[in-house]
Amino acid sequence: MCIRDRLSASLFTSYDQYKYDYSESYFLPQLSGRLRIVEEGAERMDWQNTAYGLQFKKRWTGRFHSHVSANVSSYQTDRAESFTITQRFLNNERVRAAPRSSKLNNIEGIRFTQKNDWTLSDQFQLHFGYTFLNETIDFSINNSNGLESRGIDRMNEATTNSLFLQQLWQPVDVLEIQMGLNTQHYNLLDRWFWSPRVQAKVLASDQIQFKGAWSIYQQFLRQLFHEDVFGKNQAIWLL
Repeated sequence: MCIRDRLSASLFTSYDQYKYDYSESYFLPQLSGRLRIVEEGAERMDWQNTAYGLQFKKRWTGRFHSHVSANVSSYQTDRAESFTITQRFLNNERVRAAPRSSKLNNIEGIRFTQKNDWTLSDQFQLHFGYTFLNETIDFSINNSNGLESRGIDRMNEATTNSLFLQQLWQPVDVLEIQMGLNTQHYNLLDRWFWSPRVQAKVLASDQIQFKGAWSIYQQFLRQLFHEDVFGKNQAIWLL
């Protein structure tokens, strides 16, 4: 490996936790005594995010560079909530309500990218390469009103192969034009998707610049919202 080559590694991890417990009791007068009502609730949510990767950059010549990167990432949310109302009168105890809700969502991704930068002249550059992306998503939703329970468990896996080409042209010092095309094959639909993009930047002065862009962007990972037994909207990532 010569001094023009560079190898680097990255690692990121985070973990957050939310926990809330509460309990309340009160009495209601009855003819033969007092009725005690106990309300207990618990809510918990965990977030975990991890990513690590390797990047390699090689400078073949002064005008041609190559970049290779491989990354693995995961994101997980785990949520649970419960609420219980208990009646206690004399020596008898009865649970009036016990709704429960839980949600688990896990996203894992593997990405490989090979990119090349080619400077043809002082005014013209080309960027082209290939990206492979594999995504696995599983989620579990369970709701119970204390009498019956309903839930769903699902796992999806998808692979995307992408080719991209972009050019940077600077005909004069104050004008910069970028045009590119990205094509992706998504295996779940067995289709090719095309994503063109155009961007122009004008340097009005050393402190002021104007930029305009247009593009078509494709994203297959999407978010769904569902209402749990407590009437709260919960977000789920899926393919």
